[in-house]
Amino acid sequence: YKIKGKKIKKVRCLTKTGFSYGFVNGKLYYSVYNKKSIKYTPTLYRCNKNGTHRKKLAKIKKKGASQMLIDKIINNTQCIVNILDGSEQWLYNFKKHKWIKRVKESTFVD
Repeated sequence: YKIKGKKIKKVRCLTKTGFSYGFVNGKLYYSVYNKKSIKYTPTLYRCNKNGTHRKKLAKIKKKGASQMLIDKIINNTQCIVNILDGSEQWLYNFKKHKWIKRVKESTFVD
C-alpha cells in the first residue's frame, strides 16, 4: 500500500504467504513460504517501494532444519534466521548463500 497523507492506495500484492521485513537502502525485503510443503523454508526477495523489479535473492536451506523464519534483515547481504526445530538463531549471508555463525538472541536488537 502507498500512504500519502490521509489517503491509502493499494499498489501491488507481492505474496499471500510471506512476511515483510521493511526497507534497507530504499529496497523492500520480504520472504515467501510454500504453504503446501512440509518444510517451512523461506525464499527471500527484494523489490522497489512500488513492487517493481522483484529479485529473488536466496532460497534459504540448512541441513537438518525444516522450520525456519527470517527474523531480521541486517543489511543488503545478511539476515538473521530463526531455526525453529533447533531453537537457534544464525547469521546468513544471502548474497553468498552461506551460513556465517550462530548468534545469541540479543546480538542484533534494535
